[in-house]
Amino acid sequence: MKIFALTFGGPDAASTHYRLLQFTERFAAAGIEFRHAPIAGFDQFESLREHDLVVLQKSLVSGRLFRRIRDNARRLVYDIDDLIWLSPTKTHSWWTRFRLNRRVMRIARGVDACIAANEVIAEALRDFGGNAEAIRSEEHTSELQSPCN
Repeated sequence: MKIFALTFGGPDAASTHYRLLQFTERFAAAGIEFRHAPIAGFDQFESLREHDLVVLQKSLVSGRLFRRIRDNARRLVYDIDDLIWLSPTKTHSWWTRFRLNRRVMRIARGVDACIAANEVIAEALRDFGGNAEAIRSEEHTSELQSPCN
């Protein structure tokens, strides 16, 4: 199996590391070829056809960019670890909220599946019409437990 991830950031971005890159050795041990590149500046859309699965990580890409990815991906999964379309620190105009919600809806409905970091995010994606599941690795679960226990 061949997986290609279009990542939110480079290898130093926390969400890219913890949601994808930390599993590189496990993928290799399972015989899965895993490659990745940041979505920013990515232009080799035809190369996505060579992979069994494409993961779009977290980015709220434009409709045009999403269509280019979708048209070239055999199977497409959206991986998200926060509610990036909501900003607790600033109030968006009605137009910006409309555009962000439209992007989320287009992506959620247009992918084969959504992987969310928790049930709150999964439910929000389902509200937009997506097929979403909350997935958290056992490693993360043990790391989240208080050291005082």
